[in-house]
Amino acid sequence: MTDIGATLERDYGVQISCSRGTLDENMERAINIPRFLVVYLHNPNHGSTDDFIDNVLSSARMTALVNDRVMLYGADVTTKEGAQLASRLECTTYPFLAVFFKKQIICRLQGANAVKPDFTFAELEKGLDVWDHELSKEIAIRMERERSQVQRVVEETAESERMQRDRALLEAFDQKEAQRKRDVEAAAVAERNLKRQREEEALALAKQKEEAEAEARRVEEALQLAKSLALSRVTAPPSADTDPSLVLCVNIRFPKRAIERRFLLSEPVESLYSFVETTEEFSGAPFKMMLSGMPPKPIVRSDHQTLGDAVGGQLRVAIMFREG
Repeated sequence: MTDIGATLERDYGVQISCSRGTLDENMERAINIPRFLVVYLHNPNHGSTDDFIDNVLSSARMTALVNDRVMLYGADVTTKEGAQLASRLECTTYPFLAVFFKKQIICRLQGANAVKPDFTFAELEKGLDVWDHELSKEIAIRMERERSQVQRVVEETAESERMQRDRALLEAFDQKEAQRKRDVEAAAVAERNLKRQREEEALALAKQKEEAEAEARRVEEALQLAKSLALSRVTAPPSADTDPSLVLCVNIRFPKRAIERRFLLSEPVESLYSFVETTEEFSGAPFKMMLSGMPPKPIVRSDHQTLGDAVGGQLRVAIMFREG
């Protein structure tokens, strides 16, 4: 879990409130508060980092921003998590700051100019001021939502108390007017009702069990039929003497294992999907295949597009199985 605040305090003696976790978690937190989210990518090996920390991050102006308008989050780019975050934010030089509002980057500062405190804070204030009206609307919406929730609790509490008073009055009246014969009859009725209820519950449970078993059989039969149909469509892998330039080697990655399978580049994408439907991982639920990469690329099921076209002519690829 990323904790840039601990790094700044340990290595530079800077104490500033920094949020921990992932970028996505902190974007959600900023939306819920609501606040702007400032993301700082820390590169301890860059020549301008010390000046940036001394002049910008540790300044009273940054502390004021964190206390009043923004959440500060960051990562060390020499760590795996930090490097991934730098790639995601397309960081090309340091120092680096990015400001988010509702998962959208509204301001980006990087490079030599970011070391200059007057320039940096002027740009930050300018970007924040442009979006302040949107933040104000979010705050107003949250306050109204909280007010409505409080009002609803008050009304529900009042209604509950009224119902309790009514029940108490009715119970007192029934106790005063009840007679022994009526009590005996009520007991008999209650016994008959309880017996009938138990019989109905037993019948309902038996029916529920029967329906569940029938549904399980139907699902299993449908799955086996789907696998049988898929098996009838699957072509055999290319023979060993097939020209390698015509063969696509696919590493199919399931959640708990991977399968190597060879296809002809000229085969339709349908061949890949049909093969997957014959595996034990196929449950009958809808699924899709994703070509591994950054980001992963969906491979759309098709009788017309070839596997070669779908993978861009590569001869060896990894394709991920995703249900849903």
